[in-house]
Amino acid sequence: MRSKGLTLVELLTVIAIIVLIIAFLIPVIVEIRKRGYETTCLANLRQLHIAFTTYLQDYDAEASHQRQLWRYITDKRLSMPCRHNKRGSSYDRS
Repeated sequence: MRSKGLTLVELLTVIAIIVLIIAFLIPVIVEIRKRGYETTCLANLRQLHIAFTTYLQDYDAEASHQRQLWRYITDKRLSMPCRHNKRGSSYDRS
């Protein structure tokens, strides 16, 4: 009569399948987390834009911070803070 336990080959096969599934899921999970961060960052930038625009409309003025930040806004070497290069930095050194 055959025992109801798993053989070593069956156990190793199950472990190999689980390892393969995890190996495929890890890059997907990392990408999902990155997109979640980008979505949050873009939402925050949008809220800042709305706040600055509302301030300018309410007070018919130019925001003083706008003049101070202009040289950074027009600098082509700086990238959008929500985007990351392959090194993980938000500063484009090219």
